Amino acid sequence: MAVKRLPAAGFPLELTLSDADGLMPAQKLSMQAKVRLMARVSKSGDAGAAPGDLEAEPLELAVTDGAAATLVIGKVVE
Repeated sequence: MAVKRLPAAGFPLELTLSDADGLMPAQKLSMQAKVRLMARVSKSGDAGAAPGDLEAEPLELAVTDGAAATLVIGKVVE
């Protein structure tokens, strides 16, 4: 649905996702009832998970104004 690519520095950080971050203009983030949030620090810089990357456990969040969640990057991809 949406993605942000950020440098792997300056943690912890806070960010906001909006329709402007969407991958497909026809599927706006604001039109979804729920979204699945994921976070990954990639060793290679590629979007797909690879061994050695660090990631957070994904979580589901209802899409409402001001919805907030905390993701903790604490797992190594094998």
